This record gives sequence, structure tokens and C-alpha cells, in this order.
Amino acid sequence: MKHRSLISVAALGLALVALTGCSGSGPVTLEGSEPSKSISINEDTKDGSFKNEVLTTDVLSVELLDAEVIPVGKKGNELGETAILRIDFEATNLTESELDVMSAWFTHFRAIQEVQENAVAELSIAASSTDDVAALKMIPKGESEKGWISYQVMYEDAPVQLIASNSKAQEVATVEYKLK
Repeated sequence: MKHRSLISVAALGLALVALTGCSGSGPVTLEGSEPSKSISINEDTKDGSFKNEVLTTDVLSVELLDAEVIPVGKKGNELGETAILRIDFEATNLTESELDVMSAWFTHFRAIQEVQENAVAELSIAASSTDDVAALKMIPKGESEKGWISYQVMYEDAPVQLIASNSKAQEVATVEYKLK
């Protein structure tokens, strides 16, 4: 059990380093709001589905619960220098072994934003000032756990695309969040 926790923490650290993207040219000062969203499904992907804002794969299901833009200095973004997009979710373990909340997220989702015409960048994970430790919680077989992730918004006029993938890293769906 201790070994799995160390592996999970190491995986979380690697994911944070891997997901660090380019930074924008200045602070994004969006007002707090719930972004509008649209969903496109990749019908060609056989392993995995995305229905009613739930990604289901052979190892887990992840339900997108809520999304919110949090401006700099507001609760949940006191440490940031740019607005963030916070996404709340609930992950359910469908395997025989334990999963941790953030590994469930990082192995199946990534957020990108168009930085130039035909050029996208992976968004960086935002620092958080909340005391929530759900990220390190383990999810036993057949159980669910809530979590959240925050991404630094690079450009206020460009939508954020959340790409959901199956366990084979094949794109299942894209959720596009329009921030303004």
C-alpha cells in the first residue's frame, strides 16, 4: 500500500512537470464565471465512450461535474498571476486495483488552448491555495472519489479544449470551454 502511494505521488509529480506548457504574454484577467461549453465526440474510437459528460474506459469513469473561471486574487486563485479554469470531477475505479484521483485525471485528460492560428499549447497546472487533499486519495475497486484540477488560462479570447482519451491514449471526445 505504501509502495502504491509513493508511485502515485511520483506519477503526480511527473504529470505536473509534463503538463507545464508555455506561458502567455501577460496576465489573463477574466471575470469569474461559468464558461459555456460544447462537446464533440470521436465516433471512430471503439475503446471508451463519452456520454452525458462522463468518460468511460476499461479502467475508470470520470464525470465532469462543474467548470469555473476564477480570476486572480479570488478564492481558489489567491496565488495565481493569471485567471484559472477549475474543473470539478468524480472518478470511479472500474479495475481490480486501487487508483488515485489525480492519476485517473492525468492519464485520461489534457487541456490545450490555441496560441496562434494552427498552433496549440498544453495548459499548465495552476497552483492552488485550497487545503483540499483529494488529489492524493486512493480509489478502491468499484468506488468513487471527487477531485478537481485547475489550469492556467493563457488567452482570454481563445477557448480551452479539454481532450478526453481512453486507456490507449486515443481521443474519445473534446469538451470546448468558451471563457467569455
